[in-house]
Amino acid sequence: MRNAFLISIVVIFVSACELDDSERCSAPYEYVEAEAACIIPVDTDVPEPVDTSPVQEGLGEPCQGDSDCSVYAPDGPVFCLLDPTNPTAAGMCTFTECDYAACGGQFECCNCENSTTAAGMFDYSLVFCVDPGSAALLATIGCACE
Repeated sequence: MRNAFLISIVVIFVSACELDDSERCSAPYEYVEAEAACIIPVDTDVPEPVDTSPVQEGLGEPCQGDSDCSVYAPDGPVFCLLDPTNPTAAGMCTFTECDYAACGGQFECCNCENSTTAAGMFDYSLVFCVDPGSAALLATIGCACE
Protein backbone atom coordinates (compact mmCIF):
# COMPACT_ATOMS: atom_id res chain seq x y z
CA MET A 1 0.00 0.00 0.00
CA ARG A 2 2.82 2.31 0.87
CA ASN A 3 4.46 1.68 -2.52
CA ALA A 4 1.21 2.49 -4.32
CA PHE A 5 1.03 5.80 -2.45
CA LEU A 6 4.63 6.71 -3.35
CA ILE A 7 4.05 5.74 -6.98
CA SER A 8 0.93 7.92 -7.17
CA ILE A 9 2.87 10.89 -5.70
CA VAL A 10 5.65 10.41 -8.28
CA VAL A 11 3.07 10.19 -11.10
CA ILE A 12 1.46 13.46 -9.93
CA PHE A 13 4.80 15.27 -9.89
CA VAL A 14 5.84 13.91 -13.27
CA SER A 15 2.50 14.83 -14.85
CA ALA A 16 2.72 18.33 -13.36
CA CYS A 17 6.00 18.83 -15.19
CA GLU A 18 4.31 17.92 -18.46
CA LEU A 19 1.66 20.65 -18.29
CA ASP A 20 1.04 22.66 -21.41
CA ASP A 21 1.85 26.37 -20.91
CA SER A 22 -1.82 27.28 -21.36
CA GLU A 23 -2.71 24.95 -18.43
CA ARG A 24 -0.13 26.22 -15.94
CA CYS A 25 -1.99 29.36 -14.86
CA SER A 26 -5.58 30.29 -14.17
CA ALA A 27 -7.22 33.36 -15.72
CA PRO A 28 -6.34 36.19 -15.99
CA TYR A 29 -2.73 34.99 -15.66
CA GLU A 30 -0.61 33.66 -18.50
CA TYR A 31 2.54 31.59 -18.20
CA VAL A 32 5.65 33.39 -19.46
CA GLU A 33 8.46 30.94 -20.04
CA ALA A 34 11.20 33.60 -19.91
CA GLU A 35 9.98 34.57 -16.44
CA ALA A 36 9.06 30.99 -15.45
CA ALA A 37 6.03 32.52 -13.80
CA CYS A 38 2.35 33.30 -14.22
CA ILE A 39 1.76 36.99 -14.87
CA ILE A 40 -1.12 39.19 -15.95
CA PRO A 41 -0.51 40.04 -19.61
CA VAL A 42 0.06 43.67 -20.55
CA ASP A 43 -2.55 45.04 -22.96
CA THR A 44 -0.63 46.44 -25.93
CA ASP A 45 -3.80 47.74 -27.60
CA VAL A 46 -4.31 50.51 -25.07
CA PRO A 47 -5.89 53.50 -26.82
CA GLU A 48 -4.14 56.85 -26.92
CA PRO A 49 -4.99 58.91 -23.87
CA VAL A 50 -7.61 61.55 -24.48
CA ASP A 51 -6.30 65.10 -24.32
CA THR A 52 -7.91 66.67 -21.27
CA SER A 53 -6.11 70.00 -21.43
CA PRO A 54 -8.43 72.89 -20.66
CA VAL A 55 -10.60 74.25 -23.45
CA GLN A 56 -11.35 77.95 -23.69
CA GLU A 57 -14.89 78.70 -22.53
CA GLY A 58 -17.28 78.74 -25.47
CA LEU A 59 -15.10 76.83 -27.92
CA GLY A 60 -17.31 74.38 -29.78
CA GLU A 61 -20.58 75.84 -28.51
CA PRO A 62 -23.35 75.70 -31.11
CA CYS A 63 -24.20 78.96 -32.84
CA GLN A 64 -26.27 80.43 -35.65
CA GLY A 65 -24.22 83.61 -36.03
CA ASP A 66 -21.33 85.63 -34.61
CA SER A 67 -23.54 87.28 -32.00
CA ASP A 68 -23.97 83.88 -30.31
CA CYS A 69 -20.20 83.75 -29.77
CA SER A 70 -19.62 87.38 -28.82
CA VAL A 71 -20.48 86.60 -25.17
CA TYR A 72 -17.14 84.75 -24.97
CA ALA A 73 -14.99 87.58 -26.40
CA PRO A 74 -12.34 88.86 -25.79
CA ASP A 75 -11.07 85.78 -23.96
CA GLY A 76 -13.14 83.25 -25.85
CA PRO A 77 -14.20 82.32 -29.37
CA VAL A 78 -14.68 85.29 -31.61
CA PHE A 79 -16.83 84.03 -34.48
CA CYS A 80 -19.36 81.40 -35.53
CA LEU A 81 -17.91 78.93 -38.02
CA LEU A 82 -20.77 77.82 -40.25
CA ASP A 83 -20.79 74.97 -42.72
CA PRO A 84 -20.49 76.71 -46.11
CA THR A 85 -22.31 73.81 -47.77
CA ASN A 86 -25.25 74.04 -45.32
CA PRO A 87 -25.53 77.56 -43.84
CA THR A 88 -28.85 76.74 -42.13
CA ALA A 89 -27.17 74.11 -39.91
CA ALA A 90 -25.82 75.18 -36.52
CA GLY A 91 -22.18 76.18 -36.56
CA MET A 92 -19.67 76.26 -33.74
CA CYS A 93 -17.99 79.09 -31.89
CA THR A 94 -14.27 79.17 -32.60
CA PHE A 95 -11.05 81.23 -32.54
CA THR A 96 -9.19 82.78 -35.42
CA GLU A 97 -5.43 82.60 -35.81
CA CYS A 98 -5.11 79.67 -33.40
CA ASP A 99 -2.35 77.25 -32.69
CA TYR A 100 -2.69 73.76 -31.21
CA ALA A 101 -2.04 74.93 -27.65
CA ALA A 102 -4.72 77.62 -27.92
CA CYS A 103 -7.39 75.12 -28.99
CA GLY A 104 -6.86 72.67 -26.13
CA GLY A 105 -8.71 69.46 -25.35
CA GLN A 106 -9.52 67.37 -28.38
CA PHE A 107 -9.91 70.43 -30.60
CA GLU A 108 -7.52 70.85 -33.49
CA CYS A 109 -6.15 73.97 -35.13
CA CYS A 110 -6.81 73.91 -38.88
CA ASN A 111 -4.93 76.11 -41.32
CA CYS A 112 -6.76 76.38 -44.63
CA GLU A 113 -4.63 79.19 -46.08
CA ASN A 114 -3.07 76.85 -48.68
CA SER A 115 -6.35 75.24 -49.68
CA THR A 116 -7.72 76.51 -52.97
CA THR A 117 -11.05 74.86 -52.13
CA ALA A 118 -11.35 76.67 -48.79
CA ALA A 119 -10.51 80.08 -50.26
CA GLY A 120 -13.70 82.14 -50.26
CA MET A 121 -15.64 79.57 -48.21
CA PHE A 122 -15.11 81.24 -44.86
CA ASP A 123 -15.85 84.88 -44.03
CA TYR A 124 -13.05 85.31 -41.49
CA SER A 125 -9.70 83.73 -41.03
CA LEU A 126 -8.66 80.52 -42.72
CA VAL A 127 -7.02 79.40 -39.45
CA PHE A 128 -9.36 78.26 -36.65
CA CYS A 129 -10.02 75.66 -33.93
CA VAL A 130 -12.43 72.83 -34.76
CA ASP A 131 -13.54 69.50 -33.33
CA PRO A 132 -11.83 66.31 -34.62
CA GLY A 133 -14.71 65.43 -36.97
CA SER A 134 -14.62 68.84 -38.64
CA ALA A 135 -10.82 68.66 -38.80
CA ALA A 136 -11.05 65.38 -40.72
CA LEU A 137 -13.47 66.95 -43.21
CA LEU A 138 -11.33 70.05 -43.62
CA ALA A 139 -8.28 67.89 -44.25
CA THR A 140 -10.06 66.41 -47.28
CA ILE A 141 -10.16 69.86 -48.91
CA GLY A 142 -6.48 70.57 -48.27
CA CYS A 143 -6.48 72.16 -44.82
CA ALA A 144 -3.63 71.26 -42.47
CA CYS A 145 -5.03 70.32 -39.06
CA GLU A 146 -3.16 69.40 -35.87
